[in-house]
Amino acid sequence: MRVRVSYVLKLRTGGLWGSGKRLLEADIVTAMCRHASGSLTLCVPAPYVKGLLRRSLEELIDHLTRLGILGRGVLDELFGPLTPFSGSASPRPPNTVVAPLYPVKDVEAVRKLAEGDDLEYLIKGEGLVLPELRGELHGMTYVEPHVRIDDRSGRAAEGALFQELRVVPKAMFYGEVIHYLRGGSGRDHATEIARALVLAVASLNSRYVGRRTVAAAYVVGVKPEDLREDEVIREVLSEASLPSG
Repeated sequence: MRVRVSYVLKLRTGGLWGSGKRLLEADIVTAMCRHASGSLTLCVPAPYVKGLLRRSLEELIDHLTRLGILGRGVLDELFGPLTPFSGSASPRPPNTVVAPLYPVKDVEAVRKLAEGDDLEYLIKGEGLVLPELRGELHGMTYVEPHVRIDDRSGRAAEGALFQELRVVPKAMFYGEVIHYLRGGSGRDHATEIARALVLAVASLNSRYVGRRTVAAAYVVGVKPEDLREDEVIREVLSEASLPSG
């Protein structure tokens, strides 16, 4: 049995997940990935997404365990122990697939992806924005200049004059997280896993999701479908559901 959560990040500010590469006249560019279709496109890499979701759940776990919503072990089960600071190393990796985020065309495309097969969007390009690298990626990016003036000289401080290649606000990025339950796990445990994932996604609304990047986070799918009947999951979905527009 597996638990699958599909979600979207809709940028409220310019998005940046990259590093210094000096491309398209910018010193710092946002991340790009080669999709299975062969197209080079914008993305939020899987390791970055995993870090976002883990930190998000770490900030909540004490409160959620105190309220009896989650057990403390769910964090390590989903993402593995955070050694050497806590827990202990395990020879068995967690059964969680945290997939990268890819730009999606519109809300209708998001809903179709969420209804499709697990991780289908990583293989097929329907509904995704998959331009080749030409110009400024078909209007999906812009260059943002930065400068800091040295108070003594009145000129740009050394190393403080640079440009960033960012993703335009309102762009949407779609992703999925899938956790495969170990043998013997019952419905209650599947519910706990689903609770943890939807809460981790929803709380991204209150933190940066990139380099000075703010986004609205929406949960668009939970499978198996009957997990949506849980009161906690139902409440999160009512507050973090994707608007139709």
